[in-house]
Amino acid sequence: MKIIIDAMGGDFAPEAPVRGALLAREKYGADIILTGRTADILRAENDLLDAQAAALLPPEGTTLPCAALLSAPEALRPRMLRLLTDRLGAGKKDFTAAHYRALEDLCRTGGALSLPGGASAVCRDGALTLSDAPAPLDEAALRPGDNLAGPWRITLSDAPAPDALALRSGPWTVRPWRRDDRLTLPGSRGSRSLKRLFAERGIAPPERDTWPVLCLAGRPAAVWRVGIDQKALPERSGNTIYITITKNNGG
Repeated sequence: MKIIIDAMGGDFAPEAPVRGALLAREKYGADIILTGRTADILRAENDLLDAQAAALLPPEGTTLPCAALLSAPEALRPRMLRLLTDRLGAGKKDFTAAHYRALEDLCRTGGALSLPGGASAVCRDGALTLSDAPAPLDEAALRPGDNLAGPWRITLSDAPAPDALALRSGPWTVRPWRRDDRLTLPGSRGSRSLKRLFAERGIAPPERDTWPVLCLAGRPAAVWRVGIDQKALPERSGNTIYITITKNNGG
């Protein structure tokens, strides 16, 4: 049996009729049809669902127990995740339904996930934690030995090392990538944008903001896992510096 309700009737419309209809649908499975001004009904329904989702979240922070999400009504889970991601610095428009589905799946499987704007999600020990993008690297001079730059350890040596970049000696610095950065790789016909090279190498947008760009005399010259500019290749034996790049956590 269908129940038709005038959502705009009564002193507290449309909030009260909409709330009652949703509760009846959830508790009794009633097939309810709301009538009245469509926009007002939808707005009231949306506000009510948002309020219910917010009540299931911690009052602050970006950590949510997975059990709280997975035990919530299915219709509220995307809203809970949307409200949680709203607490990040990433733009709201960058998140889609696919991201919310992936976050819900993460609560079931555990692991990590890259999110828009360089944010990330980790599910560990029964809790989902969202994190903003790490602060971008400042441009810094590189000196012989170990250099720490954001999440990276950059080691300069005059001796060859496994996975090291063999480069021309000079005043090397490291900084984040810029959208106008270009490299002329050996054998190429001309320079190519670093953005395109990142895409070809499978380096996802969330990773690029902290990816180290090595500069020689202030110009982009080498990028880990991407390539070396022709002008940065060593010219002769004895004029070579070897640079090794690793994640601070050993990755």
